[in-house]
Amino acid sequence: MLYGVQLSKAEEGPWRWANPKPHGNPIRAMAKGEDFSIQVGDNGSIHTSQNLVQWFPRNIATENTLRSVLFFKGQAIVAGDAGGLFYSESVDSFVSAELNQSTSRSFLALAASSRTVVVAGEGGRLYTSEDGRSWIKRSFRYTNNINSIVWTGRYFVVAGENGFVATSRDGASWTKRQSRTNRDLNALAYINKRLWAVGDDGVVLLSYNEGQSWLAARSGTNKNLNTITGTDNEIIIAGENVVRKGVLGFFMYWVDLLEKDEISNPAPPPDWTYFCALETSGKYLLGGRTGMLVDSVRDESDNDYLYWFTADDSVRNWLWDINNSNDLLIAVGDRSTVLTSRDGATWNLEVVPESMTDAILLGVGGDTNLLVAAGNRGHLMYSHNSWTNVVTQGEMGQTVTNRVNTLGIVWKAVEPRVTENDLQGVASLNDTFVVTGGKGTVLTSRDGKEWSKHQAPTSGILTSVESFKNKFVAVGGGNGNAIAYSYDGIHWTQVTGTSIFS
Repeated sequence: MLYGVQLSKAEEGPWRWANPKPHGNPIRAMAKGEDFSIQVGDNGSIHTSQNLVQWFPRNIATENTLRSVLFFKGQAIVAGDAGGLFYSESVDSFVSAELNQSTSRSFLALAASSRTVVVAGEGGRLYTSEDGRSWIKRSFRYTNNINSIVWTGRYFVVAGENGFVATSRDGASWTKRQSRTNRDLNALAYINKRLWAVGDDGVVLLSYNEGQSWLAARSGTNKNLNTITGTDNEIIIAGENVVRKGVLGFFMYWVDLLEKDEISNPAPPPDWTYFCALETSGKYLLGGRTGMLVDSVRDESDNDYLYWFTADDSVRNWLWDINNSNDLLIAVGDRSTVLTSRDGATWNLEVVPESMTDAILLGVGGDTNLLVAAGNRGHLMYSHNSWTNVVTQGEMGQTVTNRVNTLGIVWKAVEPRVTENDLQGVASLNDTFVVTGGKGTVLTSRDGKEWSKHQAPTSGILTSVESFKNKFVAVGGGNGNAIAYSYDGIHWTQVTGTSIFS
């Protein structure tokens, strides 16, 4: 959820994230330096932190996706789409690097030795630099996308599309290796003299000779894996709704970290899509879709157990519609999410009826006296403008009674459902409320509780409805080009052109 300059109570300036916090861009890569840590992602998103808890946005001269980051000779190097390559002059200043041959191909991966930093990406594009600021294009005879690079202490190793793997001592001359898979390899990690690779369909590979030959390691999952990190005793792999721990010993075994167990795994990470992972001092950070950042701590009595927690309580469900009534903003979305705000900057999550908790709310609307939220499979609920007493406890332990307006806060479900068709459009006019949806469905009500079903002159979905010049106007249709109007919400006329607006 974003809020912008048109909201009178919001701070003037560019768009800022109101929910989730600190942002909702996918986190593609993270790195920890001596002075600060950094995370990068979609839409030119770049944030830095001094403590891995509080993250602050930084400006960078791109709106393209940033896909890789590392620290090299005291500066952060950032690489991304459309040949974007940047270095930091300070924690809040990032400057475009110079390439001796520019490229429009995306950079996907970075790695560095003590002397050389290598960046590579789409179509086998590969550059090297001695200072992170000036880059030289290297001849690379392979055209596979390179998704990851790692420095082992003796070799640079790249991995990518269709199981491609190659090694180099200097980043300039490369030798192709056999990986024993044709699946895309998405990430590499060199941990305790073992080189690991993970990829699509749950592929995990292990090399004991720095990438020259590989063995397959069963991962226990067929889901796509995007990242790997670990310590001397364990590795963590994560990807599309998967987080697993590989315990290293005489025999290696895997633990599903998403499966909650009150004894061995009481606080699992969210079931999410993760793109990157960072190990620091024996604990882990996972970064993923919609800015999800998950931290971990070790169990004090048993070092094998990890407790996972998110850095904030932001709502990260998809939001499909927003409306305002009586100086209140209401946003609705997946998993029956309802958020309300008085200023567009601070949002509250509201409680919905239990029968609505599995709904996808697609539309919300109404007037100053009644709000209606509509969703998939005919889900409907309403909220009246009324007042109620809320009793709380004050700072000194005293009982405090507050008068609270219930509009947008207290919701009631419409049961039984009037239709099983998806519902999306919501509008009101002259004390009549109209909801539109799939198969030309139109519902009308005077109080939000009792609804009548009608049929518009279309078999397609009516995605939106508004009140305009004393009539309802609905749009949608099988090809998305139907327009219909009604004076009472019951009888509808389908039109073409602009006659209804005259």
